[in-house]
Amino acid sequence: VHLLMRQVDAVVARCGYNTLSEVLAYKLPAILMEERGNPEIDSNLSLMKKEKLCRCQRAPVVGVDLRYSLIDFLENDYSNIHERLCNYNISFEGDKEAARIILDLVDQ
Repeated sequence: VHLLMRQVDAVVARCGYNTLSEVLAYKLPAILMEERGNPEIDSNLSLMKKEKLCRCQRAPVVGVDLRYSLIDFLENDYSNIHERLCNYNISFEGDKEAARIILDLVDQ
């Protein structure tokens, strides 16, 4: 999947560590899904929300609801999120860079 990430303009996924690392490294605006009862997802989403680096979405979103959510995201959030992501100096060692950013944010 990580090879495909270089070929897309945006991501819709759950906010696991690998997805988070790739979104930050490749500067991909994303709709990241909440997942009840998963502390990793909760922590990742909390940090991304704080920095306004994604749109957080309650899961599951399917069918027509997903279509409207995507259209709204592209029209209203995509550009701002992309600009914020581009302001982060992240190399293609996404795992190390994302970990550094997360630790810096936690320390704040």
